[in-house]
Amino acid sequence: TPAQGHITVTARREGQEAVIRVKDNGIGIAPDRLPRLFEAFSRQVAPNSSGRSGGLGLGLALAHQLAVLHEGRLEAFSKGEGQGSEFVVHLPALPEDWQPAEPIPVPEQTGNPNTPRRILLIEDDAEVAQALSLLLRTLGHKVEHLDRGEKALAGVRDFQPQVVLVDIGLPDIDGYEVARRLRQEYGPSLKLVALTGYGREQDLAQAGEMGFDHHLLKPAQVEDIQAILRDL
Repeated sequence: TPAQGHITVTARREGQEAVIRVKDNGIGIAPDRLPRLFEAFSRQVAPNSSGRSGGLGLGLALAHQLAVLHEGRLEAFSKGEGQGSEFVVHLPALPEDWQPAEPIPVPEQTGNPNTPRRILLIEDDAEVAQALSLLLRTLGHKVEHLDRGEKALAGVRDFQPQVVLVDIGLPDIDGYEVARRLRQEYGPSLKLVALTGYGREQDLAQAGEMGFDHHLLKPAQVEDIQAILRDL
């Protein structure tokens, strides 16, 4: 949605369902893309249209699957490009007289069992970088962020990280080239972790060939990252 655009979010009970509607007056969706919108790797917009890439085409597929797992459904509507979009989530509503059960006690935790690490994150998506950096700092790690692969060598030299988390789909050079350069410069001592939306066998093989020690699918699970950090 462009500057000065509008996004409306509503939620209400409709019969036995809770219905959440998210509507905007943004870039819209072409009619030929609507039928396949919730398929993995199906982009919302055509490449280079509206001046944006549209991402990998995973977010809507994940949202749809989550709705189905909760015995609901997700629908998308648009009159066409430039005419905005509306997404509607239908979920089973709780009975109106529902009362929450007694909460399960959470065992107390003392101290941080994880050794603090120095982590360099190379990620061009500002929101993803902000969320992951905040999470890792909350867990006690020191994190620096770069949004371009070309900055990686200088970033490693200045920050001296123990681990580098690298997004594969960077806007300048891809993560594979970043890994190749870092491995050539710093050898096996630097731990390199690929962050990507691609998880086929050939993707894992390519990541290993280019020098990555680990391959994590987006969204990366914090438990998987912590396991890698503990093994340093």
